[in-house]
Amino acid sequence: GEGAAQEVGVQARVLESNPVLESFGNARTVRNDNSSRFGKYIEIGFSTQGEMQGATVHTYLLEKVRVVLQAPGERNYHIFYELLAGATPEERQALALERGAESFQYCSGGGSFDRLDGVSDEVQYESTRRSMDVVGFSAKEQMSALRVVAALARFGDVDFCEKESTSHQGDDSQLDPGSEGELLVLAQLLDLSPADIVRVLCTRMIMTRDESYTVSVSPERARDARDAVSKAMYSRLFGWIVQRVNDGLTSGTTSLAGTISILDIFGFEIFKDNSFEQLMINYTNEQIQNNFNHFIFEKEQEEYRLEGIDWTSIPFPDNSAVLDLIEGQRNGLLKFLDDECVFPSGNDASFANKLYRSLKGNPNFVASAVHQSRHQFVIGHYAGQVCYSAAGFCEKNRDALFPEAVELMKQASPFVAALFTSGSPTNSRGGQPTPAPAKRRMLPTSPSLSRTARRRGSLITDSVSSQFKNQLGELLAQVAQTKPHYVRCLKPNDDNRSDSFDKPRMVEQLRYSGVLEAVRVARAGFPVRQTSPPPQYEHTHTHITHPALSQQVRYVHVEFIARYGLLAPGGAMTADTHEVLLELIGAVEERVLDADGGGLRVGKSKVFLKKGSFEALEAARSVALWACATKLQSVVRRALAHVRFVELLRRGRARASATAPVPAGGGG
Repeated sequence: GEGAAQEVGVQARVLESNPVLESFGNARTVRNDNSSRFGKYIEIGFSTQGEMQGATVHTYLLEKVRVVLQAPGERNYHIFYELLAGATPEERQALALERGAESFQYCSGGGSFDRLDGVSDEVQYESTRRSMDVVGFSAKEQMSALRVVAALARFGDVDFCEKESTSHQGDDSQLDPGSEGELLVLAQLLDLSPADIVRVLCTRMIMTRDESYTVSVSPERARDARDAVSKAMYSRLFGWIVQRVNDGLTSGTTSLAGTISILDIFGFEIFKDNSFEQLMINYTNEQIQNNFNHFIFEKEQEEYRLEGIDWTSIPFPDNSAVLDLIEGQRNGLLKFLDDECVFPSGNDASFANKLYRSLKGNPNFVASAVHQSRHQFVIGHYAGQVCYSAAGFCEKNRDALFPEAVELMKQASPFVAALFTSGSPTNSRGGQPTPAPAKRRMLPTSPSLSRTARRRGSLITDSVSSQFKNQLGELLAQVAQTKPHYVRCLKPNDDNRSDSFDKPRMVEQLRYSGVLEAVRVARAGFPVRQTSPPPQYEHTHTHITHPALSQQVRYVHVEFIARYGLLAPGGAMTADTHEVLLELIGAVEERVLDADGGGLRVGKSKVFLKKGSFEALEAARSVALWACATKLQSVVRRALAHVRFVELLRRGRARASATAPVPAGGGG
């Protein structure tokens, strides 16, 4: 609990926060046994002594639909299976967990119940609980969170059917008699009345100008309402988890010497069926790829211009047109989606038809007659074409839980009620961050502003796509203020087998992550440059990016001279002059030109090399060093041999002197 969190250091709490977030935010997919189903941005603060002072976690776009529906071969979030496998007998009794995951609808939709990476859900449950202790979750908080998980597992088994005595066939629903037991347990876990749960899910209140009345809904709509409540509940629970993690990672220190931030974002996704979630994920990857392009490619060529070297402009992939297709203010896909969601009657078919009419002719948008008959469309992303189904786009973009359900949850247990209050953790610090105010379209400000116009402005601001767009913009603005480093994770095969290298799968990942284009551009330019000063200059060297040449900038050139000066005809060069550098370049240029047609350029502060030229110089340097080593060895061996020879000669003379006959002396 909180006492345990006080006893351990910030670093331990930061490390232990990851198992907690993984249990509640990761799941098994067809390609990854521990796939993160949300974006995570963690900022870690350090003191002037380099000690970790605290951290803050921000999350983005939790995949809520997974709570109620899993694709074949996939699982719900890990915490469901960990709880069902690892709960103690006391916890099982308190949470009514008398059966396994395979008997719960929300846990068995994908037909998979185990992890293939060798991780035991039972063992992982114990690890998660220990991590929650270290981070600072109290025992009461942990049980409250697990009670919600148990309730959600049970919620999926509450089913509905048509009322037998009704004049409106299919329009009236009631609780399925076979679900009465499930409903009673669910109501007990949430501290709600079973009758209130059925009433809210099976009816809907219709508001008019002068009155309101209640109507029954079909069993299908009752199930949709059940799923909507379940997704909202888990999303808010996850937001609360992240908020409590942040509370445990805060040290109270306000003065930081610096921060290191880590962005762990979902990768590009192409599935058999792609919906709103995949579009948002791929939109994120388009933005990050665009940032990567500008950071790597444009800055690369900008450096050539600043250094004043002779070069040919290198074309690099620019996905700005795809981003404009998705987020454009006039004809952007998300703009059309928000417009459709303004009206209660807006639907997926109407949204798709707007796309077909407005985006016809866009080279990055394809919708054949077959696609249109299925309400599908294709977007040409930087990583390839992806076919999306418009089904569910409007509902997922609105993400609006009907008021009766919200009011019902506010009457539940204090913990659940707190999740559904206006200041719920879903939009609090460290949860799914409160987005910056969206850019509203210009609307009249006069008192005669229509109800539709006011609703339009509100929904444009509150839609999932608008919120996410603003969150993404804030994230990229933060990244722009840092010195980023990109790490690309590649998986050799999808079967978790050792010593198995799936080449087509690897090429696919390299293409999706933009690595192939990065390599192409790097090879077309000058990927090798000498920028580090030799050891004798390391205390005085200052990296200067200004194009003006100065004595300090030439320290970089000195490093080139120090490394390759032995290739000059007269031997090693060590002088610190620009003329000496040019003389050395002239001496080695023939070898470089023979390597790859002029792959060496002398800039104002750096020496640029193409890969072939660098390898040619390194090979020549190795040969020269080998010759020097051989010469040195011969001299040393000669000296040692001379010493041995002199010693042998001395010993020989000594022996000869010792054995020589002594002449006889004369008598007296």
